[in-house]
Amino acid sequence: MNEHSVPVLYHKNISLQSAQMLHQFFQAVADKFAAAEEKHQWKDEWRNIKDEEELFMKACKKHLEKGDPIDVCIYLAIMHYYDWGTIGVLAP
Repeated sequence: MNEHSVPVLYHKNISLQSAQMLHQFFQAVADKFAAAEEKHQWKDEWRNIKDEEELFMKACKKHLEKGDPIDVCIYLAIMHYYDWGTIGVLAP
């Protein structure tokens, strides 16, 4: 597998329609993430924020308030990577 290979999403208990919906959603996330990396000249910068949890939570909250589920999903994926909970996003 090269750096651009992506495993196929498959689970025996997911219907075809659900799998198609997830595929479309994941493609939208990947497209938006790629556009952000290109726009900001980032390359795996998310891997360097381990000590920036509080700042990251504030940025996630800002995107949640903007209402774009794709942006929020990207933030949640990074939070999942670091095993951060979502409580910080809800903080005032």
